[in-house]
Amino acid sequence: MYHEFTGVSPAYRGRRIATALKLLAIRMAKRHGADYLRTDNDSANEPILRLNRSLGYKPLRGTYRMSGNLREIERCLRSAEKN
Repeated sequence: MYHEFTGVSPAYRGRRIATALKLLAIRMAKRHGADYLRTDNDSANEPILRLNRSLGYKPLRGTYRMSGNLREIERCLRSAEKN
């Protein structure tokens, strides 16, 4: 079962709402006979990373999503081709 991107409005943070949502997802997964539960989150969101670790989630190897300005990428490509 997948539980992706727990979001709590800034006005309501610090009230353990994310914890309640995570615990509800865990209970639902158990109720539906899931063998595992996977969650995704922003890699820079330290509070949710800490919460996930406290609940027993382990980091998985993954990929990085990257973006760049096309003109800058082309400039770097031309520079690399010269070398």
